[in-house]
Amino acid sequence: MLNFKRVIFSLCLIAITSNVTAGSLQGKYNWSIGMDVKYLYAKPANDFARILNSKKTGMSIFLGYRSESVFGYELGFSWTDPKTRAFYAPTGTRAFGATSTQNTTHNGRFKLKDSYLDFHGNFKLTQYIEAKMLLGIGFVRQKFKFFHSPSTGDVMSTTLDQIRGRTSPTIRFGIGAQTMIHERVGLRFMFNYQTLSNIRVRGLAANVNPKILNNSYSASLGAFWTFTGHRKDRQLSS
Repeated sequence: MLNFKRVIFSLCLIAITSNVTAGSLQGKYNWSIGMDVKYLYAKPANDFARILNSKKTGMSIFLGYRSESVFGYELGFSWTDPKTRAFYAPTGTRAFGATSTQNTTHNGRFKLKDSYLDFHGNFKLTQYIEAKMLLGIGFVRQKFKFFHSPSTGDVMSTTLDQIRGRTSPTIRFGIGAQTMIHERVGLRFMFNYQTLSNIRVRGLAANVNPKILNNSYSASLGAFWTFTGHRKDRQLSS
């Protein structure tokens, strides 16, 4: 399970222990590798709002390339930390295309895994800070796990256990800022929006809406390491 506070502390430690006097962006670089920690909000849709959490923490790792111009791209993989939410369904409760046949508490947890490709532009704001904008595509897969009490005997429990995730394409938008805190180490902060509303699941009856989420909003803090590039000046190129 992701220790969100520990990762945030590690990123802050990188900033503190780096040579902050080299804080101007160091000219142009070609390749970078890094990681982000993020806080994501995606409101569950339909009956899934009863059993899935809307707020999640997560991480991503990425490899980026930046040309001699302001443009580049980034290939990455992100995932969220699963959280459990309880849904009490008394006898006769109707949800997920099924009717509860006994008093049952359902605990649902799910996580998202996203493989993505982003195209981004980096634009000089000051000697030390760049604005960053991105447009990309992600392929998101969901993983579900349900626990029931009592564990057997309820029709709704059987229905939930048949739900399976599938890989769905999504569109990603983002805006943020970044700066170098060392000759080859940078920090960035991003706001992202992703079209998770087109994700559908398998295993539900044909007359049940398989949409599980609305579009998501996330904020992330990340660190990246650069290599292979031109390092002659200590300021942003125009």
